[in-house]
Amino acid sequence: MELISRYSDVNQMVRGIYFLSEYPPSQTVDLAKFLINKSISENRINFYKDIAATIKSRLPPNQNYGFLSDEELVSWEIKFKEGANQREYKITQSKNAGLKDSYRVNILELGGYYYNAGDMNNSLKLLLRAKDLTVTAEQQYELCLRMAFTSLYKKNISFTQNNAQKVLGLVTLPEKSLLPAAIIMGICSIDNGNYKTATEYFLRTAGDNSQELACNSDLAAYICICALASMDRKTISNEVIQSKAFITYSEEEPKFIELLECFLTCKFNRLIQILEDMHKQMILDVYIGRYMTTLCDEIKSRCLIQFMKAFKKIRISELALNFACSDVDIEEKLAKLITDGKIDARIDAHQKTVMSRQVDEKNKVNRTVLNVAKSFMHNTQLVLLRMSMLNADVVVRGK
Repeated sequence: MELISRYSDVNQMVRGIYFLSEYPPSQTVDLAKFLINKSISENRINFYKDIAATIKSRLPPNQNYGFLSDEELVSWEIKFKEGANQREYKITQSKNAGLKDSYRVNILELGGYYYNAGDMNNSLKLLLRAKDLTVTAEQQYELCLRMAFTSLYKKNISFTQNNAQKVLGLVTLPEKSLLPAAIIMGICSIDNGNYKTATEYFLRTAGDNSQELACNSDLAAYICICALASMDRKTISNEVIQSKAFITYSEEEPKFIELLECFLTCKFNRLIQILEDMHKQMILDVYIGRYMTTLCDEIKSRCLIQFMKAFKKIRISELALNFACSDVDIEEKLAKLITDGKIDARIDAHQKTVMSRQVDEKNKVNRTVLNVAKSFMHNTQLVLLRMSMLNADVVVRGK
């Protein structure tokens, strides 16, 4: 229950189904009962079918989850179909009467009816029917945002992005009304692996969260993880940790601020501890969960690269202590980073040390100055040669 108590409506259903499919079955029995009861009481028939199918495939069978009997389910389907037919009849009436705006509104009503029930396919079909009926910016905003939400739940990321971008392109509307689209774009950017772009979209919300897709702590976690995996320390310090959005979202959970501060101050041991706790929590998130392992590995690699810049030589055991892992694990990570060219160093397997091939800055500056001097001398000689040729009247003239 705690897993989805922060969410509401369709988002609660979607996240609940995801939790049922990812969380250990023995720990989701109460959640399953809650979702079954809620889907029945709120007339969400398609969500009910998805929840029931997930329960039957994963959870223990010796529990009373509150399933409907076959007769009750058939009766519910008939009543739901009658509700859809009534709304379809209103669409036909308004179309025949030539009431364009009523026609559009009735189409959106039926689309919302399917959307709330969890039938995203039929909902999207209805929304596409209303596409040619939108005239004003407000109507375009309503339609495109609905299509973005619906296609996001259908996991059609490209179509979701297209509609969210259209919403953000409506510059005549107040900035605050565009914020749900910014959150959607951030989620899509995570799915596409553009973590820096995702962070920028989440920060654009400036702390105003409609709670339709994610709660404040979710957004704080998204910003933290994506920023650490894609941004340098200066950008995190200037644009993330001091931003209004991040400060607002992280108010209830200061661990997110501590995580970024640990990265900025190179307290990597503590950073790894917080990151591991977040990994256990966020791996169950419907939007970032399947990328958490990759993101955490990338963050740890970036920390290791940063840590190595301060040393010419260090024992592997000391590295392992600072990164809260075994000597074998840290050596494997180092080997991979060296192979990938991200760390310029070599491992002494006998001494169990790592020696970085640091550039001698003094020699580097001297070589740069010498190259500049040679270039200057060469250019000066060319100028003097040209002047001598002009004085000697050695000039190629035209006919």
